[in-house]
Amino acid sequence: MLSDSPSHYGSITRCLHWLIAILVILQLTSSFFNILWEGNVYSQAIVQWHTTIGVGILALMAMRTLWAISQLRHRPEHRGALQKAAIWGHALMYLVLLLMPLSGMAFTWGLGYGVYVFGTAYWTDADVPWVATFGQIH
Repeated sequence: MLSDSPSHYGSITRCLHWLIAILVILQLTSSFFNILWEGNVYSQAIVQWHTTIGVGILALMAMRTLWAISQLRHRPEHRGALQKAAIWGHALMYLVLLLMPLSGMAFTWGLGYGVYVFGTAYWTDADVPWVATFGQIH
């Protein structure tokens, strides 16, 4: 079943969840491994795709957000005392997973580097210090 139902999440929701999870795990592990062991092969292989993966996370999160909104009436209900915590937790995760790629893009764009996706530069030749400052939260 593609759509969500009161008893379980549908295939689209689960597919988006796991695609985003895999991309986030790639980003985080390569960054943490580079901190622990600078210049390691794994981090060096992933870092060249960092921006592309980030833009992918942003695109998938936009789709996931729109899909979640369209499925609100069909989704499994959170019952009991943890309902509000679950709702706020999900909202916070959605916010972070949207703002993190946006702040990274703002950082590179604001410094004039452009945003590279699959080797192609977009929004180059900008030098906007206040945007780069916003991007430092990345």
